[in-house]
Amino acid sequence: MDWVIKLENVTVKDRDKTIIENITLEVERGEWVGVIGPNGAG
Repeated sequence: MDWVIKLENVTVKDRDKTIIENITLEVERGEWVGVIGPNGAG
């Protein structure tokens, strides 16, 4: 594959709070990807 971004089993924490847990993401060249969260999340 011709990946632009490839993440495997990523967890993000801020102190004791888990923000993202065990995410896997693959974005190929030419793809459009949007990440949507709750209003006010970012």
